[in-house]
Amino acid sequence: TTPLPDAAVAAIRAGCDAVLLCNSTAGEQTEAIEALIHAGESRELPQKRLDDALVRQRRVKERFGCSVEFLDRQTASTLIGELSAKLGNGCRRRPGSEPE
Repeated sequence: TTPLPDAAVAAIRAGCDAVLLCNSTAGEQTEAIEALIHAGESRELPQKRLDDALVRQRRVKERFGCSVEFLDRQTASTLIGELSAKLGNGCRRRPGSEPE
């Protein structure tokens, strides 16, 4: 069985524009999100792949009248860090993956 963080990154790499993290704990979900962030920052997931997914996500949200606001990198990183601290699950940002 593939660990959830690895599976999330593999799914995005394979062409999925979003990952549903069902039947997992909040800690596992946080780890998957951290893995996706790290994969983007390390260029394991190419920026073009992420940009294309974002464009398609926005298009769907606009089509159905949903909010298309997205968090900037620093705000998202802060929120994930706060969630990790609250959960006490030991999730830590990987060395060298701090936002610029």
